[in-house]
Amino acid sequence: MKAFMLTLILASTALIGQELVWNNSKTVGLIPAERWTESSTGDQLGFVLKAPQSSDPFKGRIDISTASTLNWTLDELWNEYVIKGFPLSLNGYEKIAVGKSTIDGEDSYWIECYSESQGIKFQGLSAVFVKNNMLHIVTCTSLPKYYDFVEADFKKMIESIRVKKTP
Repeated sequence: MKAFMLTLILASTALIGQELVWNNSKTVGLIPAERWTESSTGDQLGFVLKAPQSSDPFKGRIDISTASTLNWTLDELWNEYVIKGFPLSLNGYEKIAVGKSTIDGEDSYWIECYSESQGIKFQGLSAVFVKNNMLHIVTCTSLPKYYDFVEADFKKMIESIRVKKTP
């Protein structure tokens, strides 16, 4: 946990001077790491780092999506959708680590795990936090062979996330 927090603090200094990129509705944004290409769809903010081998889907991918909290607390959302939901909804789910942190000044939970889709094994880092009564879901995905290469970028981008204040 301390290593994760230290990495987030050190990673944030590497993004100074780069510009925040917002989703379509300008409610959530992040500073993309170098070489990452925007891949947003609708109001889901996303970036991808292409793989050198055309047979690999990508080196890394980060997406931020939002949903109403339906007046649930962060703890309730975390337990229902991640702790209970991931093992049921992710093929090949295998938990690596879990912890707590902060994103844009708000408490957050994170989980690192393996999953599988269409016969391809992935390693991921997901984080959730609530701000402005909205659940923000950050999903970072990589092939395991690239994970160590992109992990610092994931953490830099998570640290850079900003949510627009509502009036």
